Amino acid sequence: ILLSENSILKKKKFNKTIDFIIYYRNHTNKKKFFPYKLVQGLVSKGFVIYVVGDKLKIPKIINKGYLKNKDLLRLQQKSKYTISSNENLYSLFTLECIVSNVYVVLEKSSSFKIPFFKDRFIRINFNNSKELQKLKKIYKNNS
Repeated sequence: ILLSENSILKKKKFNKTIDFIIYYRNHTNKKKFFPYKLVQGLVSKGFVIYVVGDKLKIPKIINKGYLKNKDLLRLQQKSKYTISSNENLYSLFTLECIVSNVYVVLEKSSSFKIPFFKDRFIRINFNNSKELQKLKKIYKNNS
């Protein structure tokens, strides 16, 4: 699939029943970048969160493990948001989410410049619980 800002697939609308899909990797180099407190805050606000990859030990999230690409794509198509990795803004997982019309949540204070797919990124303060609650309204307004 060739990606450009004008060619995001919008042909088919999917019923978005998953609030967040998150790729988690339990790796020494990646642990410091993962927003554990944000995920715990989202769970406490009642968001439905699916995690793919390694198991994330936070109560009330749904760990799906490692999936075939076809199964991962189905989950991405049902998801509203994902959280961007602070190490790679345009990871393969993030690009697949963008193609599936998933909004990418990014820490407001991050220094990333967003050259492509600007309308798919939402910057919020991960430590502000009011901004977390606004995510439910943001999706309704932008879908």
